[in-house]
Amino acid sequence: MHYLKLTTIILFVLSCAAYGISEFVYKKDVDTTPPVITAEMDLLEVSVKDDQRKLYEGLTAMDDKDGDITDRIMISGESYFMSANECSIRYLVFDAAHNSAVYKRTIRYTDYTPPRFSLDQPLIYTVGSNMKFMDEIKAADCIDGDITGKIRMLSSSISNYMEGVYPAKFEVMNTHGQKATVDVNILVTAESYEPTVQLKEYITYVKQGADFDPYALIEHATNQDGKKLDHHVVRVNGIVKTDTPGTYTLFYSTSSDDSLKGTYLSVVVEEAHT
Repeated sequence: MHYLKLTTIILFVLSCAAYGISEFVYKKDVDTTPPVITAEMDLLEVSVKDDQRKLYEGLTAMDDKDGDITDRIMISGESYFMSANECSIRYLVFDAAHNSAVYKRTIRYTDYTPPRFSLDQPLIYTVGSNMKFMDEIKAADCIDGDITGKIRMLSSSISNYMEGVYPAKFEVMNTHGQKATVDVNILVTAESYEPTVQLKEYITYVKQGADFDPYALIEHATNQDGKKLDHHVVRVNGIVKTDTPGTYTLFYSTSSDDSLKGTYLSVVVEEAHT
């Protein structure tokens, strides 16, 4: 019995020693050193037309065991714009042991423009009709593409039971937190009609300080009898101050009594960025 106890103790000590040695060897071999991401520049200028691969330009990722793992770098997030055309991008990379490294740098879009609305027909409805103006107005962003689904109406007091001109404001925001708004007029008339002035578009954009010709947007014009008219016979009421950013409304008509039979154009003067 004495020898059995002694043997048991010796085996226990040996097993503890073996476990300790194996743990030491295991921890010694485990890779706990994270890789390192470096960049040739902390401010990268790109065009909105560039391929996404451009966002990885100048980046290198090295690991002490795996070597060059630059091809494993991924984008893990982009911030809201910090200025008119700059945001921060977060890069992430993992080595074979799942150690990670993070790097952030600023991206400047040299030709970025805020989201824009578009409208290819006037918003004219008859009294009592179903007004589906949210199906007509569109929005696009030079980075995100089509963002029509993000449009929301900010203000309006429209009644489809009373004839009149109703102003409405719409807003949209892209994934970088950039918002855009536009003011439009919605016409509700007693009976349906074909506007005497057709425009190429019903929301247009002008750069701050640029020249603007309201007649250049006329597609065609007719009088009440349907006779084609020269564009410069069309009456254009309203003022557009291209030196001051904002939304301006112009009213196109072919006679003085066209208050509810004319066409409205929303002109957005975009702020110039240096």
